Amino acid sequence: MPNEFFTHYNGQKIDENMLCEILSELAKGRTLVAYFTDIADCVTKIDAEEVKKLLELRAFNETSEFYACRSLIGEKFTCRYIEDEEIPKDDATHMLETHYLDIDTTFTEAGKPVGDLFEYKTMTGGVYHLPIENADRLLLCNYISYKNPEGLAQVYDYRFVKFVAKEAESNE
Repeated sequence: MPNEFFTHYNGQKIDENMLCEILSELAKGRTLVAYFTDIADCVTKIDAEEVKKLLELRAFNETSEFYACRSLIGEKFTCRYIEDEEIPKDDATHMLETHYLDIDTTFTEAGKPVGDLFEYKTMTGGVYHLPIENADRLLLCNYISYKNPEGLAQVYDYRFVKFVAKEAESNE
């Protein structure tokens, strides 16, 4: 059953204040990936001052994603919500894709706990945080459409599904 709270915002434009009002609801049972003007990272919360620098936000779990984005600071966020009944499988309308993360595996403290997240270093020396220990990839779901004059498959949208740990079996 679709989440009516989130579907209400689908296709809507909301300002920073409205996004701040719904952030606590977005964080419930979801991973937050935030793209700010100066950094992109997983976060557990975003305060009002940080929202001023926010360009994109993905709040996702294995079956749904709320996405808010804007091109410029000061503009409203355009919202999109996708919900699947279960974890998507590869079929005619869904294509799962694995992205390997740029983690420096020689860093001895890889995946050290920092609050509710785990800290990782990239191969170029950057630092980011993820919600699971031993993460090495991100599973995406591409949504496929054939609604073009040629009837060819095309990806019309995608969403984050989950971060996957090295030893975990994925459903790919």
